[in-house]
Amino acid sequence: MTTTMNLPIPDQCVTNYLDALVGKIYKILPMKESGAEFLPQYIDWKIREMLAFQEFIDVVGEDADFLSLLLIMRAIAREDSTMVSVRHDVFEAIRICKTLSRRYKKQEVDRIVG
Repeated sequence: MTTTMNLPIPDQCVTNYLDALVGKIYKILPMKESGAEFLPQYIDWKIREMLAFQEFIDVVGEDADFLSLLLIMRAIAREDSTMVSVRHDVFEAIRICKTLSRRYKKQEVDRIVG
């Protein structure tokens, strides 16, 4: 894979980031359940991080699933989100992260084997 600066980056870095993002997203659930005051700020930080990742890695910037992931995070960030909707959205976001990780891992394997 390459960055937007046309520099090579190991595919494993992309899959490692997406795998780590699963834990960061899951962390939202206990924060929402406990009524953590800083939850909106935490989600905003994650969205900003994900936007930077999307802008930095060429292939991610074009991925519709990554856009879906960003939109779900925006929905979670809404102050009027219920615990039921947050729980649903968190697990949907985790599912998408895992799907993206598998997709990019497969691309790496295909390039090595191919």
